[in-house]
Amino acid sequence: MCLILDANLVHQIFPNPTRDFEPIYKAVMKAKASIVYGGYITEEYFRVYSFLKTLRILDSQGKARHVSDERVAARTGELLRSGLCSSDDPHILALAQISGARLLCSNDNSLVADFTNRRILKNPRGKVYRRPSHRDLISSCCSRHAQKRDTH
Repeated sequence: MCLILDANLVHQIFPNPTRDFEPIYKAVMKAKASIVYGGYITEEYFRVYSFLKTLRILDSQGKARHVSDERVAARTGELLRSGLCSSDDPHILALAQISGARLLCSNDNSLVADFTNRRILKNPRGKVYRRPSHRDLISSCCSRHAQKRDTH
């Protein structure tokens, strides 16, 4: 799995993408990228009603995958205890560590700083998609050989 969508901008991607996120939408719909979710972000997605039906469809098509809520919650606790996170989104960082996803769509500067922090995500490091000029990140982060799991 390669891609995590921050809940605060998922409405800009699904069901009707804005210009900035159209490349992400197309990559997911063409199965060139897949969404990973689990833990607290699942609860956040449930609050974005317009995304729920789409997420269920993507999941059934293999374009999204749920990761164990328990594993993500446990890793979130570890990250909180580590003191490494400056954002209020350790659940997203935990999800990335558990799933191996290394591409994040987010405009949250604190989360972006944490996601690109090599002390939190390494081998490979996290990347952030914010605009169409970042479209090359989709293929570099979502190709099958680029995906690795990280235990740290």
